[in-house]
Amino acid sequence: MNNEERLSGTTAVEGATSGVARAPLDVVHAYTFEFWNRQNFDIADEIIADEMTRHVVGARPTVLTREQAKERARGLAKEYAHWAFRLIHAIADGEKVCTVYESVGTKLDGSLSRLSSIEVFHVVEGRIVAVWNNAVQKGLWDEL
Repeated sequence: MNNEERLSGTTAVEGATSGVARAPLDVVHAYTFEFWNRQNFDIADEIIADEMTRHVVGARPTVLTREQAKERARGLAKEYAHWAFRLIHAIADGEKVCTVYESVGTKLDGSLSRLSSIEVFHVVEGRIVAVWNNAVQKGLWDEL
């Protein structure tokens, strides 16, 4: 998969069942492009730990089981006719991966949703164990 494909989310992430833990950056790409964009919620069994802690600014951390993470995603997917994330940047440093993303979606009522944020993932042995998300902002990132 080349860098352009990773940023656009146009290519599936392969090699999930090889028995070798995915690299943290590959896990986050699978989470973004397979789990969210393709709504392949079953891939959570391979890339999300039994429990995943979500940290959001101004709120107490929330621990989700893998099944709760799937249900959260399914619930959000039901609100949209189409929704896709695009990674502007994805930077790995050991077990941590930082992403700068934007998402564009069309809600069931036809309204357009544009959201952007930054997330930091903690990936241990090929599975996401924690995510930190700053306040999601309406709009898209401006390009220089």
